[in-house]
Amino acid sequence: MALARVLGLWETTLMGIGVIVGAGIYVLVGLAGQQAGGLLWLSFVIAGIIALFTAFSYAELSSMFPKASSSFFYSKKAFNSNLLSFLLGWSVIAATVIAAATVSLGFGHYLNSMGWVDDPLIGSLILLVILLAITIHGIRDSARANAIGSIAEVAGLILVISLGLVVTAPKFSFDAPFGFGGIISASVFAFFAYLGFEVLATSAEEVKNVRRTLPKAILLATGVCIILYILVAIAFTSLLTYPEIVASVAGKEGALAVAASKAGGEVMLRILGVIALFSTANTVLMNMLGGSRMLYGMARQKAMPACFGFTCRFRTPHLALMAVATIAGLFAVMRDLSLVAEATVMSAFVIFIIDNLALLQLRRKYPGLKRAFRIPGSVRGMPVVTVVAIAASAGILAYELVTKPIFVPIMLAVFGAGLLAYFILERPLLHHKIHAPRHKKKFRLLLR
Repeated sequence: MALARVLGLWETTLMGIGVIVGAGIYVLVGLAGQQAGGLLWLSFVIAGIIALFTAFSYAELSSMFPKASSSFFYSKKAFNSNLLSFLLGWSVIAATVIAAATVSLGFGHYLNSMGWVDDPLIGSLILLVILLAITIHGIRDSARANAIGSIAEVAGLILVISLGLVVTAPKFSFDAPFGFGGIISASVFAFFAYLGFEVLATSAEEVKNVRRTLPKAILLATGVCIILYILVAIAFTSLLTYPEIVASVAGKEGALAVAASKAGGEVMLRILGVIALFSTANTVLMNMLGGSRMLYGMARQKAMPACFGFTCRFRTPHLALMAVATIAGLFAVMRDLSLVAEATVMSAFVIFIIDNLALLQLRRKYPGLKRAFRIPGSVRGMPVVTVVAIAASAGILAYELVTKPIFVPIMLAVFGAGLLAYFILERPLLHHKIHAPRHKKKFRLLLR
């Protein structure tokens, strides 16, 4: 049974905003501010340009091949490499699962700080179970939950912007304590806050009039978030001095909540704390959806066990969702995933570079293929913004790996695990057992 196409432009755009405006901006703005100082807004501009240029690529790719397996399918069509496609799909799944685990722990810490649970891990696991039930019940319920979370998240950002730029007199600073290197390092944190538009591409098989709707939703969601983030960065550095930003990070306090409380007192601190609960829950929800849809799409392409391509009576990939939630829960048990999460951002740069290269290759390989959306501004058929996105992503990735070599073995471990999984699943005997139709039918009967 195919996935249900129930999402229009409004729901899809809100889903995009919901997954982008997630825990990243609420959690990482302090770390980014510690690196960039008063020029934090410039870091968000740099990261926003790279994100927007890459979002253009996803908009065109999704209009050509609206598949739940997104990156996996794009690279397969472009490069005809099963191994490369598998590693890309694997990396997307790993990134969404680790993000879900990390952010669910953040949700648990917020509950713990409010005195609602004794152990953050308990709050994390409870959230994963609740969201699993919502996502299995149907994409429409997930979209409604996301809409509520998205509105709360955006309201929190508008509140910070209002406090920093309207209620109080703006105080602008152009000090960069670590120079241009600090601005670039901060742009990596800022880029993490923009992640999500690529996850939106995995919803392709649940969107109505997908070839037109999905590209618009990707670009609208990314554009709205860029404007919000730049204004938040300006307001944030206006409300807090650099020493106060450093102190909020050292004290592991919610930097945005601290900034809001400086202008609005304890009430604002509580309000931002509650909004952060919605933000973290919404981020986990969208990452579970993204990871499960990639797993579902790869299973439908026979790159993963066929059982993950099954759907239940609600027309959702229940087994893929269960797998993502379970693995996220196992990661959450590790409790501290900050280093792994940062390395996941580095892996995202690799994914974006290859997806942008896939677009250039598809322009050359299928120049006459119908595209509902086409990136403007090309030289000899090659879109300029895509070339810029590749160069910028590669430059920042190289800079980070040179300055923070600890990420190299972690990234190698992620891709190494993907290689191992690929060769296990591609063994002829096992491949036959996993994907043979007669086994699929028998497994369906067992599930019922």
